[in-house]
Amino acid sequence: MAERVLITLAQDAEDASSGLRVFRDSLPRNATRITAVISEFFAISASLRQLDSAEGDPRFQPSFYRIRDDVGLLCRSLQANVSDVFAMFARSRGRSRQMVWEDLQHKMEQDEGEGLLERLQCYRGILQALFEVVTGRRPSSLVELRRQLASLAAAQGVVSSLSVKITQDGFIIALQLPFDGERLWVRIYWRPADNRTRVLIMTKASNGLDRHYCVPLVSLKIVRDRSCLKLCRARQDGRYDLWAKLNFATYERMVLFYCTFVAMKRQDERGVPHPVLLDSFELDTSDGQGERELFAGVIEHGDMRHALRLFRDRASGGVRLEASAKRGPMQDVPIWTAFVTKYVGDRDWPQYERDGVVSLAAIRPPPYVFLPRYEPARNRADEYVLQFTISEDGRQFIEVWVALCRS
Repeated sequence: MAERVLITLAQDAEDASSGLRVFRDSLPRNATRITAVISEFFAISASLRQLDSAEGDPRFQPSFYRIRDDVGLLCRSLQANVSDVFAMFARSRGRSRQMVWEDLQHKMEQDEGEGLLERLQCYRGILQALFEVVTGRRPSSLVELRRQLASLAAAQGVVSSLSVKITQDGFIIALQLPFDGERLWVRIYWRPADNRTRVLIMTKASNGLDRHYCVPLVSLKIVRDRSCLKLCRARQDGRYDLWAKLNFATYERMVLFYCTFVAMKRQDERGVPHPVLLDSFELDTSDGQGERELFAGVIEHGDMRHALRLFRDRASGGVRLEASAKRGPMQDVPIWTAFVTKYVGDRDWPQYERDGVVSLAAIRPPPYVFLPRYEPARNRADEYVLQFTISEDGRQFIEVWVALCRS
């Protein structure tokens, strides 16, 4: 799953770039700099995908040990910046875009010593240099770029003694998110050798001292409570004790954390120790404010069969597709999800082709994938397609979508 870390970060960079377009259009004084930031995010996304492809190439994969530490530090540092941008988006709901943009620039330039544009340019340069290393070339600027990255990471505070120990044990960061105005950070770690996973929570006590809490994912159950996800430990009597509670600013971020958590937990080779710790459709809630399943059918891709579901979140109004394993030990574990709220209202977004095939005009951002090296099916026109095993399911999907557009 290490390769999916690069793809996930690439998708996050694209999301940040897309969100910044709104800021550029409404902040003419800062438009030139924001445009440059947007371009850098897209270039970084392309470089991350290039590096991901190289890691899967048998010609280059054996050389990846040369850059693994660099990639790990870069990903942690870049993720911290992406998280800052997402936090800015969330703050703009209650404050002017000019204010939150200036606040972000001050934090980065004054508190951490380097502006957003400059650090993105650094990341892009490092990514290109690292690609050259694994493809057999010797970039002349790598030493200076490494020094610059190390200085930035130290200023950001993305390194802690416990996280260093976890890394020394062979784990790498798969996901990192801030909560509560960056007063609390959550990292999910994954170890390639045996797919074992850890979740690390970093915060400060009332006396200002750092507090770190770390447990295996398989020891926790995830439960939704409105806009929060509760991470719970099981008791012998079948009830749960709260270990951590995470409040999400957006439905989409909550879904991505949930799907990542569940998929990595179920791929851990140790297995879930007790059935009460299994997670199954936990984004639905007993108070009627969670997700509602609008459609369920079976699709196939090659020799794989997936359960396809269409969900609408009652609280936020968000709409998404999810494909999960149809059978076997990973049954109902998310494989990919796509947020399609923006297409609600467009009856023609899905088209029934023939023989149970439904094509989708577009999905932006692309589906988020939780299975290593998997990509959802596409046709020759590069449209995403759903190959239903039963033709009637494909027609019913169209009917459900049209009804959703009318509601």
